[in-house]
Amino acid sequence: MMSTVSTAWIACWLLLHALVGSALVAAEVGSAGACAGAEACVEEASEDDPLALLQAPVRGAAVAAGAAEDGWSLSLGAFAGAEEQMLDGVLRNGRNLSAARHLSDSFKFLWSIAVKDGTATTGTVTDQKNGCGKHYQKCHCDNPQNVFTMKGRGTSGTATGLDFTCEGVVFHFNNARSPDRNKVTCTIRTQMPVWGANHLHVSCDSTWIAVQVNGSPFPDVTEGGTWKDPPADWIHCKDCNFPQVVIDLAQSERQGPLPEYTAATGFWKLAGSGGTMQVSQSVTSSRTLSRSDAESVSNSVTMSVGFESGGTGTKMSLGLEYGHTWGDVITSTFSETDGTVKTRSCSSISCPGGYFQWYVRSTSDDDKDGPAVTTQSCNFICQEGAGEAYAPMCPLGWCNRNYWGDSGSTSSKSKNYQCPCCLPGFQYPEFECRYDSSGEPLAKGPYTKGNSSLIP
Repeated sequence: MMSTVSTAWIACWLLLHALVGSALVAAEVGSAGACAGAEACVEEASEDDPLALLQAPVRGAAVAAGAAEDGWSLSLGAFAGAEEQMLDGVLRNGRNLSAARHLSDSFKFLWSIAVKDGTATTGTVTDQKNGCGKHYQKCHCDNPQNVFTMKGRGTSGTATGLDFTCEGVVFHFNNARSPDRNKVTCTIRTQMPVWGANHLHVSCDSTWIAVQVNGSPFPDVTEGGTWKDPPADWIHCKDCNFPQVVIDLAQSERQGPLPEYTAATGFWKLAGSGGTMQVSQSVTSSRTLSRSDAESVSNSVTMSVGFESGGTGTKMSLGLEYGHTWGDVITSTFSETDGTVKTRSCSSISCPGGYFQWYVRSTSDDDKDGPAVTTQSCNFICQEGAGEAYAPMCPLGWCNRNYWGDSGSTSSKSKNYQCPCCLPGFQYPEFECRYDSSGEPLAKGPYTKGNSSLIP
């Protein structure tokens, strides 16, 4: 026969169970329109008004346990714990209560991905299926110190899990052999449910470009996109710090050390004509370069110097002294553009004729790791016309810019015709200036000795 104490205890238990059940059912029916959803109601109740938790839509014992964790409904929490103990192993709604995890505000996720030689963007928080708090303010996609960081927390006082996505995360690599294959764009999702195991999903647009520095692929996922072999203690964790992953380009995509460049060729190129023009400076190459590579590239002007004359089509080798200023042009342009990273505007200049811009093409003896580099500088010459026949016939620093002796005049011919011929002493005499029998400059061209100019 059951003892009087046991009978009383069971009676009390049944009464309390009935009272709580009625209150929760009434709360679900009465407050359905008060909040956007159960998660938002519990978040508001637990953070703004603890007593309102009993009026929020709940999920059985999980919410009662969450309320008890907050320390303001100990009797209800104790009851929920007793009820779960008594029903442990019994299926409710087709799921085993012993497999449930009370994932509330104390449930956290943190993961970071670093690029060994490069940077990462923040991405965008999307698809917040569970957790993240009211207005999803507890989930973030960030990049402190250029390291991608995904961070989230559960919603206070409720067992809703944590499930959100960082979309459009771009990992840039500075050591790419080709500028067209220097980045990977990924979508990353953490999926941590109230019931069952945690999962991490990663999908990227170019799975062959990057690898983990430990030799594993990146992303290292199954055919379904789930991260392979996560740490055992992460599968059912609450405070979940997934180990940081460091990635780099695959060896086949990675450039080798930059060699010293051994030859430089300068030339003028038409940039525009007629009026005020705004042009830019840049460094272009099939290899990604930074400003620290300027020294290796500028070494070219100390080894071999050449000039291509657009006006005559002549290609000539010059003494090294002719390129003494070209190294400064390369170095200053690299500094302004950070190598191949960006383009910078030059000062606008007015020219009624043709506006020619100075370039230096540097080459190495190793085409694979030292492909050609073209430096587009902010050095210009204004010529009388825009045709190829008017292209300067002298390299940078060797134009006779005051052939007519009127450079100080605002209406001078020299202002709009800055390279009619070369300075005395140029190693190709046919490009030096020509004068009449009295030593005066000519009124009409050709202005060079030997009639090498194509200007009629």
